Amino acid sequence: MNALGLKDPADGSKQPLLPLKARSRSTSSVIEELRQQPHALKGMGLVATSAVCFSIMSTLVKYGTYYMTSMECIFWRSIVAFVLNFGVLKYSGHTLHVDKRDRLMLFLRSLAGFSSISFGFYAFSQMVLADASVIVFTSPVITFFFGACFLNESIDPISFACALCSLGGLACVVRPGFIFGYEDEGASGSWLAICSALLGAVGQAFVFISVRKLKGVPALVIVHYFMMFSVVCSIAYMAFVQHRFVANMPISVWFAVIFSGVFTFLGQMFLTRGFQLEKAGIASVMRYFDVVCVFIWDALLLRETINVWSIVGALIICSSAIIIALRKAHMSVTELVITTMEHKKLFVFGLGFSASRAAVAFQQRGYEVVGCVRTQETALQLEQAHSSVFCAQTRADGSRNRNVFVFSDGQWDVAANDGVTVEQALAGSTHLIVSVPTSMKEGEEDPVLAAMKEKLVATVSPTAVWVAYLSTIGVYGETHGVAVDEDAPVQSTVRRSQMRIAAERQWLDSGLPCHVFRIAGIYGPGRGNITKVRSGTASRIHIPGRLFNRIHVDDIVGILEASAAKPRPGAIYNVADDEPAPADVVTAYACELLGVPVPPSRSWEEAEATMSAMAKSFYVESKVVKNDRIKDELGVKLKYPSYREGLLAQVLEEEQLHVANNASADSSIDSLVVVANIGSLRPEPYLDLRQVCFRLSRALRRPVIPCSFRFSNRIDASLLHGIPAKTFETVLTEFLTTPSSKSSKEVVVLPLFFGNSSTLTDFLPEVGAKCWEQLTTAVSMTSLTLRVGRCLVDVDTPTDDRIARMLVDKISQVTLPDSATTSEPVSVIVLDHGTPSRQVHEAREIVGRQVKALLTGGRYVYAGTACMERRDGPEYDFNDPLLLHALDYHQVTTKIVIVALLFLSQGRHAGENGDIETIVADIRQARPDVTVLIAEPIGAHPLLTDVLHDRYRHAMSNEAAPLLFETQG
Repeated sequence: MNALGLKDPADGSKQPLLPLKARSRSTSSVIEELRQQPHALKGMGLVATSAVCFSIMSTLVKYGTYYMTSMECIFWRSIVAFVLNFGVLKYSGHTLHVDKRDRLMLFLRSLAGFSSISFGFYAFSQMVLADASVIVFTSPVITFFFGACFLNESIDPISFACALCSLGGLACVVRPGFIFGYEDEGASGSWLAICSALLGAVGQAFVFISVRKLKGVPALVIVHYFMMFSVVCSIAYMAFVQHRFVANMPISVWFAVIFSGVFTFLGQMFLTRGFQLEKAGIASVMRYFDVVCVFIWDALLLRETINVWSIVGALIICSSAIIIALRKAHMSVTELVITTMEHKKLFVFGLGFSASRAAVAFQQRGYEVVGCVRTQETALQLEQAHSSVFCAQTRADGSRNRNVFVFSDGQWDVAANDGVTVEQALAGSTHLIVSVPTSMKEGEEDPVLAAMKEKLVATVSPTAVWVAYLSTIGVYGETHGVAVDEDAPVQSTVRRSQMRIAAERQWLDSGLPCHVFRIAGIYGPGRGNITKVRSGTASRIHIPGRLFNRIHVDDIVGILEASAAKPRPGAIYNVADDEPAPADVVTAYACELLGVPVPPSRSWEEAEATMSAMAKSFYVESKVVKNDRIKDELGVKLKYPSYREGLLAQVLEEEQLHVANNASADSSIDSLVVVANIGSLRPEPYLDLRQVCFRLSRALRRPVIPCSFRFSNRIDASLLHGIPAKTFETVLTEFLTTPSSKSSKEVVVLPLFFGNSSTLTDFLPEVGAKCWEQLTTAVSMTSLTLRVGRCLVDVDTPTDDRIARMLVDKISQVTLPDSATTSEPVSVIVLDHGTPSRQVHEAREIVGRQVKALLTGGRYVYAGTACMERRDGPEYDFNDPLLLHALDYHQVTTKIVIVALLFLSQGRHAGENGDIETIVADIRQARPDVTVLIAEPIGAHPLLTDVLHDRYRHAMSNEAAPLLFETQG
């Protein structure tokens, strides 16, 4: 029996049926969609739980009125709930600021709430608790009509009939004398008390509706001001009207008044969430359980007698509520099929980057698509890009009608639009997307509503079931790196975002079934970091603590489709990925994808001087949001949960390369491709490995995963642009434990090894067997196939000299001393690490011979091979010579020597201050007459992609012998 403080609920108004058309979908697909919808009973269950809390509160208040006035009960209830709510409010980080445009409605909501509990509590004190409760609980029926009048909610006849039946059941439960013609013991009080209870019901119904108008004000803030208002008003009443206050109370009364506030607070919290998930009318029906519980507490604690009428009434109430719940949660297949057979028309204001892509997707789902752009040139470009979807001019032969119109500067030019008026273009629209920039004119922030609100509403109101307004997460303002949800206050200090806040409000208050989508930074083909890197305009600005969410355009489309299939007018959704990240980290990743150097990081102070005002505004506020609502309410699963998946997909699409399984792979097999190096504790080898994988991904038209056999997972992720490295065992485990409908899995391992070392012959099979044995009982698979590609130097095809050509490229890039003449010969020594394996050593020798052949006839003279280090013992003499002795061993006589590194990357051995530099320093000291230079390692040389592509093809061929793990029995 309280006035409730609710947040802006995401209402789910019932979709009216439209005239049936020929389009239809199968019953099975409809049932599958129904199964995938979020649980419909959750909201009503929360409302029912709140009813239990409020019933306890009502009983405690009734007990308190035995010792004090109803206004004193209001004071104690409100002050306790106020303190509890304030604590939660501060803990959750909400501010108490309320937009000036919301203040009047917040005041009216608080006034209605205080009036409701004042009248209701007075009725409690003068009447039997159950009798007063049934009168006050006529509010759900009043709310039905308020919802229809003020919120444009449709009234479902069956639900409404159940509401009336429930009211009749309540009459049976409490048996008020004014209906039954007699009164039980302690029967109803005066007509003043009865009228007071009715006024309490009206006040409560207004509360249910008024909070729906408080768009963007968090529930805790609404409750805070309501409770504060109630405390102030009750104190004023007691001081100036009542002139008394009871403080000397028995312990039982103290318990009652304090816990009336506690249960009020708990009821508020449950009810708030329940009304987020249900319509005002339907959810309020579930609050009938409040009276049922009140009657039970009345009978048990206040000693009222239960008779047959009480049982009958309880059965009526519960049966009606169950019918409503089951009807809501399990809409009949017939009704759902009828709904999906409707003719659906999408009108798009602003066919830009995101909205045009959405329009194409909606058209593929059977929607008629119509929209507008700013210029005729843009309309023609749309038609050229998607001729099957868009038409920029009506055909002279009548074969096709125009569906892309021009709307610019608030003007719809009928003549320029082939004589089509805006009303004609909008007629019959069931779905609308609004994707237009705001204007900067006060009061006309949204150009569509400013130009044609009356025409728009009048034309589409009879048919529209879903309107999407595309906004921005920038409306939240500075979040200080803390992820905020849709209930957070919108308080951006950026002028552009302030205009968005106003435009959101205008659409939510338009009377149309509007949904607001607050979208993070958009990227996709032709837009975002990849495009900037391609164009050479990318920069890396590092601002500590500045994180930003992003979203791939395809995920925006998916979210819009999910919402259109499940309209919830008034809903606000954050449209963002799962992983906010610094802008400089994302730029570095984009550079790696495209194989270009990562630009140096700059501080904000360095970058600000050269930035435009628009660019600066992007960095002014950190933008981090939660996206739980799109998952919980719409059942969305993001295609690209982070920028890593999204940017790779963008690169593939821009190059017109689509992810596809290898043509020879069996359709019943899940497959994974990895490139693995031996591993290092240094970041450079893993960064090179990533670059190799990015290039191979494009070549194979499928993702290729980088990993190491050892060590790399221990590298600090901050040295890897914030992306942790993974070992082969981790990658394999993740792949095997990923749910799949396919019975078999296949992993292709392409080793980034020059020769066939024990890591490949022994360690790799051991890891495969270990993972299979550990996981085979936990996952449903029948087999795992490991296909291991050949090494980079294929001893079976010694004519493949691509590794040697990479070394020669690196040799030619070494800068010779200024004193060297153009004819002066330069000796070359090919250096590897040294190995206990003769097979790996043979790979070095093959490359050495190939380098010698490639250098023949020029100034570079091949001297021979060498190793950096070796094991002791004559059985390892095949490694000789050591680099330290190589000049003498090969009888080098030239004054310049280049050491060509048969190494993949810089690290502990190769690179600045590495082991090789130390050895070379010793050589220079021993041979000061010789200039010894070191070439760069192979790194992510473009030819590596060709080599690995060949290794992949061979691994997938019938010539390769894979490792096979199968379940037994």
